Amino acid sequence: MAAPTQGWKFSMIGIRVADLERSIAFYRDVFGLEEITRIREDTVTIVFLGYPDGGTTPDKLFRREGVLELLQAHHPHAKPLLTNAGQNAQFGLIKLSITVPNMEAAVTQLKEHKVKIIKGPGEPGIDITARAIGISADTSVNKGVWAAIAPVVFAEDPDGYLVELIQR
Repeated sequence: MAAPTQGWKFSMIGIRVADLERSIAFYRDVFGLEEITRIREDTVTIVFLGYPDGGTTPDKLFRREGVLELLQAHHPHAKPLLTNAGQNAQFGLIKLSITVPNMEAAVTQLKEHKVKIIKGPGEPGIDITARAIGISADTSVNKGVWAAIAPVVFAEDPDGYLVELIQR
């Protein structure tokens, strides 16, 4: 008997941004995501980004994986964004994660675009990780966490969201 969730896929995550065009340019220029479609409504604009290998037509949007949905509210009552779990302990989203074939080339790409790198490959990154996931920075516990994050890179997007790079 098939599992009731057989065929399900995680398709996208949506994040609020302060400046939509700035965020689109960041994810396009630094990470190679392309705009799939844009929806303009009265008080919000939503843009869907993804890698070109999944098709860029709106009808393919919900059939693909790895879509980033950027939302910008544009009304006078829009509240300031809390976007960084490392600085805002109540913020639930920890990170966006992107796999890369070559970490050295990925770090070079980040540096060329003047992206704020919080933790480089091989650096411990204990404090930022502990704050982001809400655990103690005591390295005598949670040793598996510290080992797992050693090779990854953490950077910040223009709104302060943590972006993790993992070499596949």
